[in-house]
This record gives sequence, C-alpha cells and structure tokens, in this order.
Amino acid sequence: MVPWPSGLKFEVKEIEMGSINPKILDCFVLAKPVEVVHMSHLKFDHSIIRNSEKLVISDLQDLIEKETIFAKLPNQWVHISKITGGNQQFLKFIRLIIIEWKTAKRGCGTRLSAGYSDGLCVPAVLKSIEEEFQGEYLSSRAIKIPLCHSTSVYISFFERICGNRLEMKII
Repeated sequence: MVPWPSGLKFEVKEIEMGSINPKILDCFVLAKPVEVVHMSHLKFDHSIIRNSEKLVISDLQDLIEKETIFAKLPNQWVHISKITGGNQQFLKFIRLIIIEWKTAKRGCGTRLSAGYSDGLCVPAVLKSIEEEFQGEYLSSRAIKIPLCHSTSVYISFFERICGNRLEMKII
C-alpha cells in the first residue's frame, strides 16, 4: 500500500451515494464543493451533501410527507426523481416550498425539479396556487409567483415521453 501524500485534495464533480452512510464522506478532502450528489436516503447532515450545487434524490418512498426537509435544503438545485401523491398532497408540497423560499429569502437561481405521476390535475393545482399567492399565469402549464426583493418563483409542468416533470426556479 502507498500512503496518500499529506494535504492531497481531490476535485470531485459528482458523487453517487446510493444508500451508503454519509459518514464515509469524512475521508474526503475536497478542493472545492462537489457539483452533484446522487442519493437514495434522507441523511443530508453532511457538509459535502449540503454544499453540493445539485442534489439528486431517488428511490425514496413517501417523499410528500417530508416536504419540510426539501424546502429547507441549502443546495442551489434539488432534483427529486419521482413524487407520488394526489392533487392535495402535491399542492401542499408546492405551497411549503414557496413559503420556505420566501421566508428564507432564497436567491435567484434556486431550483427544485421533480418527476410526478400521471394522475395529477395540473390546471387545478395551478389555479389553487394562483389564488393563494396572487400568481400570474404564463401559460396553461406555468405560473409566476412574486416572492420578495423583486424575485419570483416560476413554476412549470412539463409532459415528456420520458416522464412528467415539475420545475420551480427563482428568477
């Protein structure tokens, strides 16, 4: 075995965590934050995970019941592979994200994206959001919600061959 040189730093662009315990990250000395961390668990308490530019979360059950966790993550971009649940649960998830982003005064470029199942009634969800937050329709599948300090969150729903997708971004 060859010992690592003292002070050696790695430049890591992406980490695939899977279900590995984040404590394994204590062994890394990084030159700069990781760009993307892929995970399939809810252990976000490690600085490498919390400081990554993009956090991809997959293969989790009952995501909709943990919306407060996702709303408070400091990552610039959080992507959730798939959110399941009906209109009311999905609406609750979006509301909580908007409220947290507004309260925390999150900056431009903050982004959340998620895949969602086919049964979602997008017009009903958008109408409810528009009424509660005095939003402005941009199209039949997109809305703009004013936050603070002249920022807004753009919410769009896309139907694609590879699956449906929600995008929320502060601009």
